[in-house]
Amino acid sequence: MTKKAVATARPDGRKEKGRKIREQILVAALELAGEQGSAALTARNLAERVGISKANLYHHFKNMAEIRTAAAIHFLDILKPTSFEEPYTDPHLFLSDLIAGVADFLRSNKKLNAGYGIIFSNEARVDPGFLRTIEKKVMGRKSFVREKIRAMMGLPADDPEIERILLALDIMREGVIVYIADTSMETARCREVWNTTVDILLERLEKIKI
Repeated sequence: MTKKAVATARPDGRKEKGRKIREQILVAALELAGEQGSAALTARNLAERVGISKANLYHHFKNMAEIRTAAAIHFLDILKPTSFEEPYTDPHLFLSDLIAGVADFLRSNKKLNAGYGIIFSNEARVDPGFLRTIEKKVMGRKSFVREKIRAMMGLPADDPEIERILLALDIMREGVIVYIADTSMETARCREVWNTTVDILLERLEKIKI
């Protein structure tokens, strides 16, 4: 009997190449919008920025609307500090590292953040489906943070007072992130206020914990 050749699994090079081109297109879309505004975000400009043809651009995406939505989602995906992946037992440290990671990312990627803001503000006005998609992504991120805090502190589920405090943390965190994104000033004072707020709200959570 002749032995049959055993096929060895090889990485799909074409798939990986396609993934990289898609990512280049999304980053280029954010950069173009951030640099020149939404009017500059055309198929021609985008293809030139990436160094591909318009036909190749539309091989990866159906249309510009899909690109704008995918670019916004890509920004939210990469705006994910390392604290999302690391194990934590101290909720204060987790929340402090979370804000620090976001601050560092936004400070280092102002052009991408500006592009996201421009794409979001334009698309949200004309496409309810876009807004629902982004809201779902953002709410999923908020839910992750809440559940991580709940697990670290051993908080019971469905307690209205706990939910109100976790909501207050969400609101404060959004305010800090907006401030960091919109100001060129040093963020140390902003982080100091955030850490004080975290102390107060976590202390309240400990007091009402069953």
